[in-house]
Amino acid sequence: MKYHFDLIYNKMKPAEFLDSITSLFEFRTIKDTAGNEYVFYRFFDTSFLEESDILPNPEERTIKGMDRTALEAVDNHIHIVDNPKRKDFEKLCVAGEKLGKMMLAKLKYDFPDKKFCVFVTIEIDETMTIRFHQQWDGESYYFNPEDYKDKKDVKIMGFYC
Repeated sequence: MKYHFDLIYNKMKPAEFLDSITSLFEFRTIKDTAGNEYVFYRFFDTSFLEESDILPNPEERTIKGMDRTALEAVDNHIHIVDNPKRKDFEKLCVAGEKLGKMMLAKLKYDFPDKKFCVFVTIEIDETMTIRFHQQWDGESYYFNPEDYKDKKDVKIMGFYC
């Protein structure tokens, strides 16, 4: 199962590199017992959800202590660059903005009746991630990028539809 992508081209064969990038834009759905439809990356293994029927009813709003937003956001996050350096920060911000917008456009295309949030996070000397979740009624966004605007080593970009 792929949960981590290192998109540094020189560490991958060309086919692996392209497969990693394109798989970021492939999704699947699963419904809970109340009929809520969750969206996950295609490669995310949902068999434990399907087999154990543990997705929540809306009244319970919890699975492992998570609401629907957190369930999608946690399971739908990918590390795309490990240990980003300050010298690369601006380039990563530009690339992250493009990736975030592309992912949001693909989600809107694949699921025109749903609303999504995509977040790209860059943490200097830590990681760069991309994650998404639906905008569920009555639930807050997983991140508020404004909460991080004063942190010099962290940037979170949010894209919404």
